Amino acid sequence: MPLTQDLNKFTTASPILASYSYTDIESGSGVSIFYLAKTADLYLITPSTIYSQQVTTQSAIGANTSYVKLLDIDFDVSFNTVRTIKGTAIVNVPVGVHHGHTTGLSHTYVIVKLRHYDGTTETDLATNQGHELDTVGGSANTVTLMDSLDLVVAEKLFARGDTLRITVEQWGKYTAANAGTVFFGHDPKSRATTTLDTYTFGTTPTTLMAHIPFKLDI
Repeated sequence: MPLTQDLNKFTTASPILASYSYTDIESGSGVSIFYLAKTADLYLITPSTIYSQQVTTQSAIGANTSYVKLLDIDFDVSFNTVRTIKGTAIVNVPVGVHHGHTTGLSHTYVIVKLRHYDGTTETDLATNQGHELDTVGGSANTVTLMDSLDLVVAEKLFARGDTLRITVEQWGKYTAANAGTVFFGHDPKSRATTTLDTYTFGTTPTTLMAHIPFKLDI
C-alpha cells in the first residue's frame, strides 16, 4: 500500500518496514514497540509478549522521610543491525505504592532514562520523571497508576552490537509511619500478580512498554 495515499499522520507498518510497529511519515520515524520483562536471570527488552517471571519488582521504603532512590533497574536489548534512534519515545510504566498503617502516607514516583551502551560506556539520551503517587490516609492501602513518560531523543546511531538500555528508577518516602513499599510492573502479558509477587495491580495494566522511534531512510 503506498504510504503517500494515506492521509493520516500515522500508518501501520508496510512489508518494507516490517520491523516497525507503525510509522510517522511527518517526522520520518518508524516506531518499534518493545516490552520490558524479567526472566530468571535477566531484565530484558523484547518485541514479544512473553510472560515475565514476576509481574513486579519492589522495595521497602524504610525509614526515609525524604525521597530516596529505592530501585534502579536496567532493561537491555542489543541490536544486530545498525539503527538510528531519533524523535520522541513514549514509555508506559505501571507504578504502585503500598502503605501498611492506618496513620501516615507513603509516596512514590519513577524516573525513566533511555541510554546507549557500547559495552564500555553508558550514555544518557533522554530522561523524564513521572507522576507522584500517594497512598490514601486513614487506612492500610495500595494505590497503582499506569504512567506515561515522553522522552525526546536527539539523533543517535547504534552500531551493530550496541545496547539500548531503558533504566527505571523508583523513588519513595513515607510520613508518620514506617510501613511503605514501592513497586513497578513489567509483565508483557499484563497479569495482575503471580505467586512470586506480594502486591497486586488489580485492574491497572502491568505491561511496561516502550515506543522507540527509529530514523527512516525516506
